[in-house]
Order: sequence, then C-alpha cells, then structure tokens
Amino acid sequence: MSETTRKKAHEAAEAIRETGQSAAQDVRDAAGAAAQSARETARSAREAAGEAVDHARQSAADQGERVAAAMRSHADELEADSVKRRVLDSVAGGVDTISDRVRDGNLSQVLNDAENFARRNPLLFIAGAALAGFAIARMTQSRGHRDEAL
Repeated sequence: MSETTRKKAHEAAEAIRETGQSAAQDVRDAAGAAAQSARETARSAREAAGEAVDHARQSAADQGERVAAAMRSHADELEADSVKRRVLDSVAGGVDTISDRVRDGNLSQVLNDAENFARRNPLLFIAGAALAGFAIARMTQSRGHRDEAL
C-alpha cells in the first residue's frame, strides 16, 4: 500500500473515530438531559401529590371539626346530665382530637388512637360511630336541601 493510501486510510479512520466520539458525546448529553428532565418531572409530581394530600388532609380535618361542632350543638340541646349528652360530648372531643392529628399529618397515630379507644370503650365507640354517621347524614341532607333552594 502506498504512503498516500495509508495516510488517507489513517485520516479516514481518525475521522470515523472522531465522529464516533462526537456521536457518543451527543448520546451522553441527550441521556443527561433526559435524566435531568425525568428528575424534574418526578420532583414536580411529588410536589403536586404532596399538595393534593395536604389539601385532602386539611379538608378532612375541617370536616371533622364541623362534625364535632354539630355534635356539641346537638348535645347542648339535651338535658345537662343525660347519657346522650355525655356520649355526644365525649365523641365530639374524640373527633376534635382526630381532626387535629389529621391536620398535623400523623395518620398512623390517629388509627392507633381510634383502635385503642375502640378496645377500651367498644360500646361508646359503636355509639359514637352511629352518631357520627347520623350527624354526617343530617349535614349532607341539609346541604342538599339548601342547594335545591338555590
């Protein structure tokens, strides 16, 4: 092979090597950009999910406080020493505590407290759950009637 052919072959090989290195660098750059974009998308998704969870937690806590207030309002209409009044006041206090814990984001503690309360006071827990259900049903019914009136 002549010197000129060898030189041209070497130059061609060098050009191919440089093109390959350039292509490899382009692929690395594109992969880095894609990875950065994926990290930013994941971060945005985490933030959006966190905001949605915070909003739901706040909404649930607010609803719990409204239920407790409705229970106390109903309890105030009952005789001062009646069992119903004491049960409503007790359950309303529990609902307030749960609402505060939900607002603070300590859901595992809420579940533990509810479970412990149910074990210590099963009848009171069942009565409270029934009263809470009735209160929620009553509130939703009255809200439905107000919406129909509008």
